[in-house]
Amino acid sequence: MATEAETVPLGVMEIDKEKDIEKKLDEVEFKSKSHIPEVGATVPETDDPSMPCWSFRSVVLGVVWAVVVAGVNQYFWFTSTPIVLGQIACALLAFFMGKAMEYTLPDYRVKVPYLGEFSLNPGPFNMKEHALITIFANAGFQSAYATDILGIQRLFYKQNFGPAYGILLILTTQIAGYGMAGLGRAILVEPPSMWWPTNLPTVALFKTLHEKSYESRMGVHLKFFTIVTATAFVWYFLPGLIMPVLTSISIMCWFNQSSTLVGNIGSGLSGLGVLNFSLDWATITAFLYSPLMYPTSVLINVCVGVAFAAWVVVPAMYYKNVWNAQLFPIAASGSFALLQNDDGTVEAARYNVRSILTPEKILDEDKYNNYSKLHLSIFFALAYGMGFAALTCTIMHVALWHGKEIVKRYRASRTEDGDIHNELMEAYPTVPNWWFGAIFLVTAAVSMFVVLYWPTEMPWWALIFALGMGVFFTIPTGIICATTNILPGTNIITELVIGFILPGRPICNVLFKTYGYISQYQAVTFLQDMKLGMYMKIPPRDLFWAQISGTVVSGLVNYAVMDSIFTNIIKDDDVGVLNGAFGNYTLPNVKVFFTASIVWGVIGPARMFGSGSDYQALNWFWLIGVLAPIPFYLLHQKYPNFGWDNVNVPVMFNGIGILPPAATVNFFTWGAIGVFFNHYIRKRFPTWWKEYNYVLSAALDSGTILSLLFIGLAILLPRENAGFPYFYFGNPNTDENGLTLEYCALP
Repeated sequence: MATEAETVPLGVMEIDKEKDIEKKLDEVEFKSKSHIPEVGATVPETDDPSMPCWSFRSVVLGVVWAVVVAGVNQYFWFTSTPIVLGQIACALLAFFMGKAMEYTLPDYRVKVPYLGEFSLNPGPFNMKEHALITIFANAGFQSAYATDILGIQRLFYKQNFGPAYGILLILTTQIAGYGMAGLGRAILVEPPSMWWPTNLPTVALFKTLHEKSYESRMGVHLKFFTIVTATAFVWYFLPGLIMPVLTSISIMCWFNQSSTLVGNIGSGLSGLGVLNFSLDWATITAFLYSPLMYPTSVLINVCVGVAFAAWVVVPAMYYKNVWNAQLFPIAASGSFALLQNDDGTVEAARYNVRSILTPEKILDEDKYNNYSKLHLSIFFALAYGMGFAALTCTIMHVALWHGKEIVKRYRASRTEDGDIHNELMEAYPTVPNWWFGAIFLVTAAVSMFVVLYWPTEMPWWALIFALGMGVFFTIPTGIICATTNILPGTNIITELVIGFILPGRPICNVLFKTYGYISQYQAVTFLQDMKLGMYMKIPPRDLFWAQISGTVVSGLVNYAVMDSIFTNIIKDDDVGVLNGAFGNYTLPNVKVFFTASIVWGVIGPARMFGSGSDYQALNWFWLIGVLAPIPFYLLHQKYPNFGWDNVNVPVMFNGIGILPPAATVNFFTWGAIGVFFNHYIRKRFPTWWKEYNYVLSAALDSGTILSLLFIGLAILLPRENAGFPYFYFGNPNTDENGLTLEYCALP
């Protein structure tokens, strides 16, 4: 579920296809040797086996970008603005660096024992090298899921098992899916019917960058990229340091700073975000990535869903005091206890989970019965309901809109002959199945060592069960993603299953969820990159070592960054984190992950959502998810030209489901900017949009990230209580005036 630090906020969403691709589809059916028209319109149908791929340039840049991307994205994962250095920015920068190496490196030949002889500069920087670099770095685009486990263990459960445990946990959870992917490639990669539409924009980008016409314009694009990056770098000093009020501007609160009601409605950081907007690119892209990368329909669906939930459902439930909602902040991401005072009144307090656990971190039922049930803010509780609905809604949506296509393509994949891309790949030796089998068995063995050697309270059979669930779900979810571009999340299933089987074990629960869900998620990601490798004609064995090496390098960097932050900055101070004592290091995803460990692990789904519980009514969302897509599908069948096919209910539910850790301020400015560029600019200035839209997105991300790093590491980190020294309307002293950063009354 997205509320539990979901690594992909809206599932795998499709980037809008280029208009020139759409125009060519009809003629492609007759001219292309590909079985899929969209593939024929995008993917080159020629290959040069002599073209270097695993070269000095691709190795150096692959390692560099794996380290940079994993380090940067892991660092920001723990901040209040978890902005991501994305694939487009990485691909563009790698292209410029690769061309620079082409122009500057000498054609000097080097001999390395066991590796043979190679040249530092084997000729023009080509698409295969570029694609291999991107795939190498792709392992670090998402923060390693296991770092959240290590975070909650060290911070909230006071368990620090050392670097060996942390490194092995990250590497095993990241690599386990690779063995599953290799064994499933015959079904999900080799058949032409498994066409993975999410790869086509990436292929189109590579083709565009390496066209002769683009190379002649490369200086212009580089100049545009540099100017925007520099501007974004300088601009972020305002919201990031000098004028932080620009992070979230609440118009309602500026006119009434004393009303809690106005604060609840107008705040974008801790309320419903009515008439709220942001001028901070880091905040705008924090949980949803750049809005310039999404099609207009996705942007509108997300914002409509969030607006309906935040402006209609949540206030109605909050002010009717459903589930004692008014005792808690309206949009808090923490967990709460209701404690009775001596005079008989009830008071809300942060849930002290350690007070109800044994020294082995297992629920003590007597202590629990004498303490309090677990309570959530109304927004957080609703987000769990939306998570339930999102899972069943995704399945129903896929069945209605893509069911026939999936069945057709799956049947075709079992009997069809290969297409031109399969034929071209026959020039390269394949990767034996035993390589993947060996990786899976070794990873499973090391995983067993991890969960049994250290006191995780996870039995051996639970690990086997978790990995088995990952294997079971890889093929069906892979088929859905390979044909529809939608990846159903299975994390809620894994934590639900183990929560019923082994309640009261929080660390066991999160470990089971990670080994069961992330292994499947990683498997699908690896399969997607394998198909990209086929489209780019990368030799399978080169691809194999790039994916494995990138995962290992990224995993080591993930651990190093996480350990550095928790050792030198946070210092295992959970009270300080909850009270905001560490500035921008607010750990939003870790705190949500911790709450999930209490809900599913300590308390368990039977107590939390079962008969007699306060939140039993949330189970209706399972049914709501099943029913919600049906009206729009039927309306589309009756009125096919009205646009009902643009209503995507799973996207709405998934957008709502990341509230929290996201806040309402992260949505509406994001949606407005995205619609402006991907609808208005694309329609009014199509040539500019095609040439510069993605370059603009990458430059804004790059400049903001560089500024964030400079401010955080060079200005704020070296000094305690660092920040802009002068308090004025753009930098309010919230401790003194009793208001939030937005000039809203404290929630």
